[in-house]
Parts: sequence; C-alpha cells; structure tokens
Amino acid sequence: MPNSPYAPPKANLGAGHTAKEPGSALKAVLVAFVVKVMLSFALGIVFVAIYSGFLAATGKSTDEIVELMSTIADHGATDAIIVVMEGACSILGGFICARIARHSEYRLGAILGALLAAFLWIADTDEDTKGLLAATMIVNVLATMIGVWIGVRFNRRGR
Repeated sequence: MPNSPYAPPKANLGAGHTAKEPGSALKAVLVAFVVKVMLSFALGIVFVAIYSGFLAATGKSTDEIVELMSTIADHGATDAIIVVMEGACSILGGFICARIARHSEYRLGAILGALLAAFLWIADTDEDTKGLLAATMIVNVLATMIGVWIGVRFNRRGR
C-alpha cells in the first residue's frame, strides 16, 4: 500500500547539512567595508553625545564643551575608547567579510584591512592626531584579521 494514510512520511535523512556555496569576493569586501565604516560613524556619534552629556553633567559650559570636543584627541582615555570601538567594528567587518565570501577569507580580509587603513589615512585631516591614526590603523588591520579568523571557524563548522 504505497498510498496508505497511516504510513509515516518519507524523509531524506541521509542528506544532512550541506555547506553553502562560496559568495562573491567583491560583495564580501564592499559589504564589510560599508558596515564597518557606518558602524564606526554611528558609534562615534553616540560616543560624542555621551561624552558631551557627561561634560555637561559635570558643570561645564557650552563653550568649554565645544573647546574640549575640539581637542578630544589630546585626552588619553578618549583615545583608548575610540581605538577599542574601532577595533570592535573591525572585528565585525572581518567576520562579515569571511562569512559572505566563504573562500579566500584571509586574502579578502587583508584586502579589507588595507582598504580600511587607506580610508582612515585619506579621511584624517588633522595633523595633530597622526599618533592616534597610526594606532587606529594597526588595531583596525589586526582586528579585521581576528574577525576573519572567527568567520573562518564558523565557515569550517558549516554554520
């Protein structure tokens, strides 16, 4: 009785989980670049808003806040926070690049890191922050490769 209503449904139990096909290298790098830059920009706005609010809460006048915000790169604690935020965004960018590409992940991650470093170099117009720029560029490239490494591990597990 092949059409019995009481027979269990047929299931293809041997198929298992299949790996996804490799994605576009260009798409991987561009999407990761845009996500990293936009997320860094958004976090920068949030950081400035929180820092301005903190300064206002401590009794600073508007003119003092504007002066402090114009020299934000001269403060060691804010430098560290900025570099850590940039690094976190770069980890996410590297992870996204590896997950989209699913092939040549380290090569594409290196390309992404180089693009991010070039973008930082071009976008930085302040001559006084070259030390912060160098630190941020190094952290960006290393963090991008850490994100790629995490993405490669996810890819190899078949997730």
